[in-house]
Amino acid sequence: LAKHESRTMNRTRKFVSLVLVLLLEFPGAPLFAAENRVTLVGHVPKQIQTATQLEPTPADEQVQLSLVVKVDEDLLKQTLDEIYGRNAPVKRHYLSSSEFAQRFGVAAKRQQLKDFAMTNGLSVDPTDDKPESMIVRVSGSANLVQKVFSVQLYQYRKADGTVFRAPDRDPMIPASLQPHLKAVIGLSNAGLLHPHLRMAPQFRGINPSFSGTGPPPGHGLAPADIQLIYDLLPIETPLNGSGQTVALFELDGYNPSDISHYETQFGLPNLVPTFIGVDGTTNSCLDPLGGCGEVTLDIDMVLALAPNVSKILVYSGPNPSGVLDIYNKIATDNIASVASTSWGLAEDLSSPAEISSENAIFSRMAAQGQSIYAASGDCGAYDDGSTLSVDDPASQPFVTGVGGTSLLGSLQSGWSETTWSGPPEFGCPLGTGSGGGISTIWSIPNYQ
Repeated sequence: LAKHESRTMNRTRKFVSLVLVLLLEFPGAPLFAAENRVTLVGHVPKQIQTATQLEPTPADEQVQLSLVVKVDEDLLKQTLDEIYGRNAPVKRHYLSSSEFAQRFGVAAKRQQLKDFAMTNGLSVDPTDDKPESMIVRVSGSANLVQKVFSVQLYQYRKADGTVFRAPDRDPMIPASLQPHLKAVIGLSNAGLLHPHLRMAPQFRGINPSFSGTGPPPGHGLAPADIQLIYDLLPIETPLNGSGQTVALFELDGYNPSDISHYETQFGLPNLVPTFIGVDGTTNSCLDPLGGCGEVTLDIDMVLALAPNVSKILVYSGPNPSGVLDIYNKIATDNIASVASTSWGLAEDLSSPAEISSENAIFSRMAAQGQSIYAASGDCGAYDDGSTLSVDDPASQPFVTGVGGTSLLGSLQSGWSETTWSGPPEFGCPLGTGSGGGISTIWSIPNYQ
């Protein structure tokens, strides 16, 4: 017994000495260094394969991260089957935000992620720190983030000159955290989303093939034209959005006077959209011709299609760091029954971790009875511009992808509608057109 005790004490002394050496050699090392660690796969973006690696990310650069709560996928599938499956009741019971959080233990998992972050020196963002939220926002210097997740962050330059940050490998976390943490979003900022916005032919100096009735003549469609063409005004029950709240996912701001001018121009109700800034975003136009134009168009089209809508909630955040945070807030708030986005990125240019995290939130929205629609893209079957690819999030199983069409004729003499297909333009070297194709990630869902 004495010999055994002596050997045990010696091993203990050696272990303590090793820990002290590690702490002296790496004073900022995470406190869980002695615990078994596992790799979270899917965080290295595809873009680094064709980009030029530059210098390491400055050690003092602040990195904002979204720690995504991991929920029980089997229980999630069971929950969705109970709501939408063949044996589901005719009158569905959708979960409230609090019911979802309680069923999946979200609050307890969030606390695990917060404890982990604070123990290792990361700052936890108190903004929107709700127990129902599936994201914990944290931040820290690049140097600290690298130590906590065992990665090296580098700057990379794309062929077009754009510089982005990305990790050289997938992050590692303590094994005890694996049941609670799904992904660490924000290590990379390579996946910049694009607004799916193309200028109509008449604004390029080409005679329009379809003339609307509203002023100014020949310059697009008035709300009344859109309602007529898409048969939104049946005599029995007009489809005008009465009583509905619509959420818009945006990555830019808008000018409120543009919205009120549109309403006045076409005699629409004076509805003032509600701007909801995510991750500290304020309502300002960063890109008047692209992003800001997209936001304005999205709001105008909701007003045109559903003039009696109760509320339009414009959720806006930074691009790309706020993408997942915006979707998460729409789901956590659970105010809007319908959500829409006209922003996207080729499916193969979003990291698997980002795609998977989006899917978890979209699945939650389905469980809560929230429908989400997404533009399918502007480059036809070549969403990334050069290879066969579809657009995310339109390709997601719990998102309805919406394509574009072309109208031919006139309101006076009749019209026809065809799939939108056009010549090459900037960003679409192989031609413009309604996006579509076969996903390389998702198989056919069971409901199709």
